[in-house]
Amino acid sequence: IEAALSSAYKRNFGTSQNVKIDINHTTGEMHVYSQLRVVDTAEDALSEISLAV
Repeated sequence: IEAALSSAYKRNFGTSQNVKIDINHTTGEMHVYSQLRVVDTAEDALSEISLAV
């Protein structure tokens, strides 16, 4: 299930996304995490986020 959700997420939001899916199989609760690199000035919105000072 996690692999299918990750594939669907990447198809909709870009393949360069580093995505982690956590599913609690007891409660059905699901969390989707996307890892971004923190930079001074973001050039790629899919993989970077700017650090606002």
